[in-house]
Amino acid sequence: MKQIFSFLGIALVASCMILVSCDKEENNNNNQNNQQQYPDFNLDGFNLAHQWDIYVDDFNCPDFSETVMGKIQDGIDAGNLEISFYGGDEADESNNYRNWILDFTVPNTQTGNGSLVVARMDINYYNPQTQRLYLGTNEDDYDNTVTLTQDGKKIKFYWEAESERGGAENSWIGGYINKADVRF
Repeated sequence: MKQIFSFLGIALVASCMILVSCDKEENNNNNQNNQQQYPDFNLDGFNLAHQWDIYVDDFNCPDFSETVMGKIQDGIDAGNLEISFYGGDEADESNNYRNWILDFTVPNTQTGNGSLVVARMDINYYNPQTQRLYLGTNEDDYDNTVTLTQDGKKIKFYWEAESERGGAENSWIGGYINKADVRF
C-alpha cells in the first residue's frame, strides 16, 4: 500500500513539473511575440492623417492654459495621450487636410468607453509627401516639417515649430505609432 502512495506522489510531482514547464514555455512564447521586431517601412509619403493610435509622449504649446496642459501631461504620464486627424473626407487628399482638426484625446474615464478631447489645434496644412505640418490656435500659428524615424517596433515622429505671430515659445509634438498598428 505504501508503494502505491509513493508511486502516486511521484506521479503527482511529475505532473506538476510538466504543467509548470508548459506554462513557462507559453509565457516565453508570449514574451517573444510582444517583443516582435518589424522590418523598416518606407517612410516616403507616410501619412499621419491615415493612422490610428498615434501616441504622444512629448508636447508643448504655449497657447494652452495650465489646466489643459495639466490634462495633456497626465495623459503623457499615463501613456494614453493620442492625437488624431479629424475633418473631411479622408480619401480626398487634394486639399492637403486644410481646415481639419488635430484632436488630443485620452480615454474617457467618466463613461468607461470612447475618448475625451482635452485639446485641439487647427490644421492649416498637412502634406504627407513633404511632411510639412502647419498648425494653429486662436493665439498663434506654427509651421514646420515632421521628422520621421523608426526602430524595430515603432515609427517615431517629432515636430517643432517657432511661433508665427511672435510668441516667446516654440510648440512641439513628439510621439510614435506601433508598427503593428500602421495603416497604409
